Amino acid sequence: MKPVAILVAVRNAGPGGYDSSSTGDFSLDSAAGQASPLFVPKGVCQTPLQDFMNAIGPGEMRTGCVAFSIPSGQQPTTVGFAPNGGASGRRRLWSVR
Repeated sequence: MKPVAILVAVRNAGPGGYDSSSTGDFSLDSAAGQASPLFVPKGVCQTPLQDFMNAIGPGEMRTGCVAFSIPSGQQPTTVGFAPNGGASGRRRLWSVR
């Protein structure tokens, strides 16, 4: 297995606050399937004590890093975002090149 991270910037465009979790909202896929979230104890993508997706006010922007574990021979193929962990049924996908 190898670690892979995605750097994200999220802006709350809604009229109210947004409170969720980065590992629930973001996903990463490879040819082997969906990657597992990964705890990172130190470094550029260190897992924070408070998730950067917690308590985002209207108009506020947050940046953060979400780490995943994928099989060593695989490359990431798709990054997904599903607000509130997919509770709304909405999901947005981006291809990784």
